Amino acid sequence: MSERTIVSRDEFFSAALQVKREDVPVPELGEGKVIPVWQMTSRELTNWERSNDDKNAASVRERFVVAVCRDDSGVALFTQADVAQLAKCNAAMIERLIDVGRRLNTTTQAQLDDAKKNSEETIADA
Repeated sequence: MSERTIVSRDEFFSAALQVKREDVPVPELGEGKVIPVWQMTSRELTNWERSNDDKNAASVRERFVVAVCRDDSGVALFTQADVAQLAKCNAAMIERLIDVGRRLNTTTQAQLDDAKKNSEETIADA
């Protein structure tokens, strides 16, 4: 039986401040082409969740792609201005990015669907 050990504050922050990222292949653009998908910080995830209001109902997935796709320095590859263009993109490419983003951020499809549904309910209630 393993012993129970409570981690220290320093141990916690040492691990918790590490943000993961994963390269997602984009073979449609050529061999070796990738888009890095990043894990969000707690604040970034909170901000993304709060942005799911009635005016953004139709773009939950595209805004998630904006939130998680960054270059190696952590600079966003897409901006909110790109959301409409992302909505017109090949679904398979977008899904690859979303799948990795969900896994890294423990965001489930149900959460994405709930965010969209809650936004649609807000529109219907207005």
